[in-house]
Amino acid sequence: MDCRKVPDFFYSLVNQQQNALNLQAVLDPAELSTHEGLARSNETLAQLETLMAASEQAHGQFMTAFTNEIGLLLAQAPQSVASELSSEFIPTLQQQLNTQVDFYYQRKRWVTAARDLLEFLSHRLDSVCFTPEGMVFQSDEEADRWEALIGVIDAVHEKEVALRHVRVTQIRASAALLGLPFEQ
Repeated sequence: MDCRKVPDFFYSLVNQQQNALNLQAVLDPAELSTHEGLARSNETLAQLETLMAASEQAHGQFMTAFTNEIGLLLAQAPQSVASELSSEFIPTLQQQLNTQVDFYYQRKRWVTAARDLLEFLSHRLDSVCFTPEGMVFQSDEEADRWEALIGVIDAVHEKEVALRHVRVTQIRASAALLGLPFEQ
């Protein structure tokens, strides 16, 4: 397996597929204001879940194969080289795995919060007033619940942006350690 293809596969392909889902539309007021729009948003979330499950499975398979290849490489290298690479590479690999696991966890949190938000609205479409300035709910409790759900979505988004930066930095460092080019 050519590890130079990792960024292309896991970041370009998955990102392209995710972008094609147009996730912004899931929470667009035009979609949130009708039962049909809510159904489309739920369908998009289902597609995102399928994409993330496939990505998570492929990432796991790749990392298993990659780790096996690194093990074989280290077994064939002189002891001093193997020790040096192991001491530098293994912690970096573990950090990358942890970051990727956190990314999938955050994405699942985002989907759950978005589903909760869609469910919340589905029972209130007749009573929520959509205005150019935002939504007006019939009670403070409903507005507070809406704000709490949006707060989770915003917090997850911020965490995902930070994780994306960490992942790119980690991959770049690992590629440099192995003498491989990294193109983002």
